[in-house]
Amino acid sequence: MRLLILKSIIISGLVLLGGSCLIAQVSYDKEILPQIKKIASVNFSDIEDPFESSLIHVEAPNVSGNSKKALIASIKRKVAQLYPKNNEKLATTRDDALPPTIEAGFLGNTGAGIPLDNALAMNGEQILSAINSNLSIKDPQGGTLRNFSLNQLASEIGLTAFSFDPRLLFDTEAKRFIMVWLSGSNSISTNIVVAFSQSEDATQNWNIYSITGNPNDNMTWTDYPMITVNNSDLVITGNLLRNNETWQEGFDETVLWQINKQNGYDGEDLQTVLYKDIAFDGVSIRNLCPAESSDEVLETNTYFLSNRNFSIESDSFFLVELTGGINDTDTGITIELLQSNLPYGFPPNAEQPVNFLQTNDARVLEIFYHENELQFVGNTRNLTNNKAGIYHGRVTDLTGSRETTIEHIIGADYEIGYPAITYVGSEEGDKDVIINFNHTSPDKNPGLSAMYWHPEDGYSEIIDVWNGIGPVNMISGPLQRWGDYSGSQRDFNDGESCWISGFYGAASANFPYVSKLRKPSGNVSTQNLSVESDINVYPNPVTNRFQVEFEIPQGSKHINISLIDNRGQLVSELLNHGLTKTGISRFSFDQTNLVSGLYHLIIQIDQKEFSSERVIVK
Repeated sequence: MRLLILKSIIISGLVLLGGSCLIAQVSYDKEILPQIKKIASVNFSDIEDPFESSLIHVEAPNVSGNSKKALIASIKRKVAQLYPKNNEKLATTRDDALPPTIEAGFLGNTGAGIPLDNALAMNGEQILSAINSNLSIKDPQGGTLRNFSLNQLASEIGLTAFSFDPRLLFDTEAKRFIMVWLSGSNSISTNIVVAFSQSEDATQNWNIYSITGNPNDNMTWTDYPMITVNNSDLVITGNLLRNNETWQEGFDETVLWQINKQNGYDGEDLQTVLYKDIAFDGVSIRNLCPAESSDEVLETNTYFLSNRNFSIESDSFFLVELTGGINDTDTGITIELLQSNLPYGFPPNAEQPVNFLQTNDARVLEIFYHENELQFVGNTRNLTNNKAGIYHGRVTDLTGSRETTIEHIIGADYEIGYPAITYVGSEEGDKDVIINFNHTSPDKNPGLSAMYWHPEDGYSEIIDVWNGIGPVNMISGPLQRWGDYSGSQRDFNDGESCWISGFYGAASANFPYVSKLRKPSGNVSTQNLSVESDINVYPNPVTNRFQVEFEIPQGSKHINISLIDNRGQLVSELLNHGLTKTGISRFSFDQTNLVSGLYHLIIQIDQKEFSSERVIVK
C-alpha cells in the first residue's frame, strides 16, 4: 500500500514552437512510497563464481506468432524505402581539433551478451565493467580484482529471476559506488535491484535493496533503467512495459524513483518517492535520460532529456526538471518542449561483414550537466547518406533561452551507433568532450571508436580505439544486437581523460573493451595515434569457455544446469532460476578452473532432464 499521493499536478502553459504559440498541458503524480528495507549485505570478495556461467537467449519467442509485426521493424522498413542509403560523404563535421590519445586498453570482462549493455564506473583505483551477464572489477592496468556473473550475485541475495540491464556510477561527493540492475521481466517477478557500496573499495561490502518493478500493481514490468545522483539522492528512471508485448509496442509509461542515497550507504531503510503519469499534452514521455554531473560537484536539481525517438524525423526534445531533493517539500517536475536547429531521424540497421546490427531508435542515450548547459548524444539516421550515425547536442543557457542545437556525426566509410559522452575540460569555462561509439561496415568488423570536440576547434577525426576480429553472429537470423548502451566516465583523478567501455566482435560473439582516452595536447599529430600493438586480449575468451546452444520450449518455467564429473559427482550447480524467456538460447561458462578430464553438463527444464552434453577439458 502506498503511504500518500502528495499531488496530481496538471499545468497548462504556453509553449513557443517554430514562432507559433500553443497551449500545452503538463501532468504528473508524486507519491511517497513505504520505506524499503535492505535485503542483504554482500562482500564482493566473498562471491565465488569460478565458472562465470551465462545463459543467453539467442532467439526470443515471437510476438503474436509473428515477430515481424514489431513496431521498430516496420518503421525501419519505411525508413529504408523513403531514405535509401548512399555513399555521399559528410565532410562538414570534421574541423581543426586533434583526436584524443589512447593511454590504456583491455578486455572489460570475459562475458558476452545479447545485447552487451556496457556500463562503467571508476574511482581512480578501481574500474567496474558490467554487461548483461557479468561484473568485473579491475585495476587501471587491466588486472582483475573480482569477476562474477550477475546471476551469481543475484543468487547470493535470494533472487532467482534472470538478471539484466546493469547500470553503474561513482558518487564523487560520497566516494561510493552504486549499481542497479533488473531481475525478472514480467509483472509478477520484476524487481529493481539497487546496491550501494559501504566504502570506496568496490571489492568489499555492499548494501543491497530490491524495489518492485511493478509500482502500479498492474500487468506491467520495468525495463531499461537509467540512473544518476544529485547531492542528496539516487534517481532511477525506467520504462513500464505490458506483459507479453515487445519493448517497442508494449510501452505503458516512464516512471522516476527518487531515493535518499545516504540511507543506502548506511544500510538504513530507503526513503523513496515515485513520480509517475509524467505526460506532455496527455502523452507519456518515454525514456527519461538523466543528466550526470560533469565533475565532482553535484547539483540539487536533476535534468532529463527525452525526444520523439520513434519518429521517422523530428526536431523535438523534452526537457524535464526535477526541481529539488527528496527532502524539499516543494520538489516537483517541470517539462518544456525544445526545438533543435536540425532534425534527427530514426536510424537504419547498420551493416557488418555478415548480416546487420540493430540500432534500435533515436532516443537520447547519455547527458551531462556543466555550467548551465547540457550536452547529450544519441543514435540517428544521418541526413546526408541515410546511414546509421549519431548526433551530438547542446542545450545552452539552461536558466534562460535554452537554445538547443545538434550536429550529425558519421564515419568516413562505416556506420556508427550507441554513443556516450564525457566532459574532459580542465578549467572554468571549458566545454570540450570525448565522444565514444561503436563502428561497423561490410569491410570493417564491429569495434569501438572515439573523437574529440572543442567549441572553438570543432570535431576531430574519428580514431579506432579497438577493432573487432570478426563479425557478430549470435542470434538466429540476419539481425544481430549492437547495443543497448556504451559506458563512459571522467577520470576524476585526471580530469583531462576518461574511461570508456564499448563493443567489439570476435569469433561470432561480442565482448566489452575498456580504454582510457585523453584530450589532445598541442603537440599531438594524427600520425602518432594508433592502438598499441602490445595490448593483449588473447587468447580470445571463447577459447576458454564451453558453449552449448539449445531451444527452450515455450511455456517452460524453470531451468537448472549442473556440471557432473566422470564419476557422477556434482562439481557445480551452474544455473538455477526461473525462466521469463524461451526460444533458442546459448549457455556458456568459463572452464579454465577445471582440471583436465571428462565432464557432463546436465540441463533440466521444469525438473525434467532436457539434455546431457559432454565437456572435454584438456
